[in-house]
Amino acid sequence: MKRTRLGQQLIAGLTEVVEALESGEELGKRFTVRTVRLDPSVHRYTPEQVKEVRQLLGASQASFARFLGVTRQTVRAWEHGTNAPCDMACRFLEEIQHNPEYWKKRLRGCLVVKS
Repeated sequence: MKRTRLGQQLIAGLTEVVEALESGEELGKRFTVRTVRLDPSVHRYTPEQVKEVRQLLGASQASFARFLGVTRQTVRAWEHGTNAPCDMACRFLEEIQHNPEYWKKRLRGCLVVKS
């Protein structure tokens, strides 16, 4: 019953938007309209910061590299300052820093014990 009610509310709301658009009415007069801007800047990681993020997970360079989808040599180069992480890697490092417990759990879930 709740699903039906929610569905009816969604349909009613969308119908109201369609009617407003078809009438040429300014949407801001009838609805709450917000403009959102995304800041695309990326934090650049120093070699020390890359190592700190890896250590947050308690991972070796090899494990961290596999988790990120890069080679161990790439992580080593980041940590020695030979190369810098690309934008996508920096975003992933930011995510790990933001919620290390979640990513520790994800990393543990990826581990395969060899016998």
